[in-house]
Amino acid sequence: LGAGKVFVSSCLVLVSEEMEGSSVPKRFEQLHDVFFDWCQKKKQRPYIKRLSQETIKWMQTTEFPSGAWSKGSTTTCLLKFIIDFCKERENSLRGKILQKCYLAAVEIDSFFSKLFKEGIWIHGSKALEISAHGFKFLKLNGRIAYQAFQMGRPLFPFMPNLHRLHEVFFLMVDQVKLAGFCISPLIWMCQMEEDYIGKPSRISRRVSCRRACQRTIQRSLLATYAHLRDAQIIK
Repeated sequence: LGAGKVFVSSCLVLVSEEMEGSSVPKRFEQLHDVFFDWCQKKKQRPYIKRLSQETIKWMQTTEFPSGAWSKGSTTTCLLKFIIDFCKERENSLRGKILQKCYLAAVEIDSFFSKLFKEGIWIHGSKALEISAHGFKFLKLNGRIAYQAFQMGRPLFPFMPNLHRLHEVFFLMVDQVKLAGFCISPLIWMCQMEEDYIGKPSRISRRVSCRRACQRTIQRSLLATYAHLRDAQIIK
């Protein structure tokens, strides 16, 4: 989430510069309209109400944008918007740093898209294909960060999570070399746990504060029982 959020935020700064407007706020107003029109057309739910300088934590051009949202799905939605936006303007972006951002976005999107289509055990050739997208993203991201540094622009900072991503890509390749297949890195993800904990959290805000713990547990168990019964897991 951290690495993706920072990458997407920096990309949005560059995307905003493709908008018309005499000032940064005006360009972001147009970017807001373009983005939410795209969401409506593509039937996407970004889980943000506005796309502005505040959204990407970029109130001053001397600051590194870092993103103010907390959902990974928002990062994914914004990434796909950036890809579609750049794809439509691919010819006009030639030679610009945004073109490299587009290529990097396509690689990391391909990595996760293909990974989610696989099972727990990934065949060697497929694992190498998927991990190659990840390595290409890291290489392009490094080049983009260096180019931004040469331009004197505070964009694309190196996050610790980039090292973690490299470790994931490397382990996939290493396991293929050792065994001819690899275990999907997705087995270590915590999306289901994060989604589940949001359910009782929501319930806890709708019970009496005097018996909050007891009522939250009771209502959570009742809701869990209802879902398991509807799924015919229990009778």
